[in-house]
Amino acid sequence: MNYLPTLAWAGVIAAGAMSFILNIPEPELDWDKFVLPMTNQYYGFPEGTKTPLKGVNVVISGATSGIGRGMVEGVERMSGNVIAIGRNPTKLEQLKQEFGSITTVVADYTDLDTVAKAADEILEKFDHIDILLNNAGIHEGALLLDNPTSKQGYDRIYSVNYLAHFLLTEKLAPILQKADKPIVAQMSSSFHWVGDWANLVPGKDGSAPPATRPGGNGGIFRTQRGYGDTKLAMIFHAKASKRRNPHLEKTRIVSICPAWVGTNIMPPGTAGGLAIKYLGFKNNGWGIASTLYGMFSQDDPTADYFSNSRALNLVAVSNEMAHAPWTFALGLRDFGSFIMAFGVLGFQKLMPIAEPSIPSPVTYNENLQDQIYDWSKQAVADWL
Repeated sequence: MNYLPTLAWAGVIAAGAMSFILNIPEPELDWDKFVLPMTNQYYGFPEGTKTPLKGVNVVISGATSGIGRGMVEGVERMSGNVIAIGRNPTKLEQLKQEFGSITTVVADYTDLDTVAKAADEILEKFDHIDILLNNAGIHEGALLLDNPTSKQGYDRIYSVNYLAHFLLTEKLAPILQKADKPIVAQMSSSFHWVGDWANLVPGKDGSAPPATRPGGNGGIFRTQRGYGDTKLAMIFHAKASKRRNPHLEKTRIVSICPAWVGTNIMPPGTAGGLAIKYLGFKNNGWGIASTLYGMFSQDDPTADYFSNSRALNLVAVSNEMAHAPWTFALGLRDFGSFIMAFGVLGFQKLMPIAEPSIPSPVTYNENLQDQIYDWSKQAVADWL
C-alpha cells in the first residue's frame, strides 16, 4: 500500500493548521477601557486618572524578562514605584537605564541566602510594600538526564518556582501589613491541575516532600510534573497565608494563570522555547491581562484564582485522566501533559478572556494547606 499520498495530505493539513494558528491576531490589552478604570476603582481615584499607582510600591520578581518585565512596564505606565528583583546584575542595570526611577535588587532564586539578603535590602529601604508579585519561574524543558539542584540541595524547579517565593513573602509580610490595600499575587498555572499534592507534603516522619528532592519523583518527562507541583504549591501557599500569617490576614492574595506568554521560561532555541515565542501572548500585552485583573478587579470579591484564556479549561477537564493509575503505569502521564500544554498553546488566542477561574478542588483542603505551609516555614526558618 502506498502511504505517500496520505502522508502528503497529512503534511498539507498540518501546515494549514499551523498557518492558521500563527495568524490568529493578538488580543488587545485596552488600557483606557480595561486597565485604568479597574485600577482607579480599586484605589478610589476618579475616572480618567492616568496615574493610579502613584506612590504605590510594587515588588516584582523575575523582572528582567517575560511577564515580570511586562509588569514593570505596566506599573511604570501607571506611575508606580517598581522594586525589580532579578538574578543578573547587568540585566537589572539595563532595566534601570530604560525605566529610570526603578529600584533594583539582586537575588538568585536557586540560593535562599540571596533571597533573604534581597528581602533585607527591601526592608531597609522601604517602610511599606503595597504589592508583591511572586513571578520568577523556570521550566527545565522536556527531559533531563541530570538532577539540577539549588544551593541548599533542593530540586531546582522547586526552589525557584516556590520555596524562594515562600521565603520572600514571609520576610516582607510585616511591611505588606503597613499598606492601605496590600496585594500578594502568586504566578501559578493551570498546569497545577496535573501536579500531585502528595509530592508536596512531608513524610509522617517529617522527611522532606518528594518534590523537594533532586529530580522529584524521577521518571521520563518529569519536568512537567515538577513544574505542575510547584504551581500547585503556590496556590496552597496563597490560601494558607490568609489563615496562618497574621501579617497577611487583610491582604488580597490571588493566584494567577497567565496562559502561555512569550517568556524565557523554557530554554531558548528548543521546540518549546520557539513555540512560546511565536504563539504565546505578548508579555506587555494580553500576557499580563489576568495578572492585572487578579490584582485590581472587584467584580467578584471572593475570587482568588484568575486565568487568561478559556482554552485553559482543557487542562482541568483532563485532570482525571492525568491522575489515572494507567497513565502512571505506562509512563504516559508526564508526556501527555506536554501534549496538552501545546494543545492549549495552539488554541488560547481563540478564547482570550481575563476572568476568575476555579483551581483544583484539592487546594481548598486546609489540612494539606497547613502541612505544606508548616514544612515550608521550617525549611526557611534559618533565614527568617
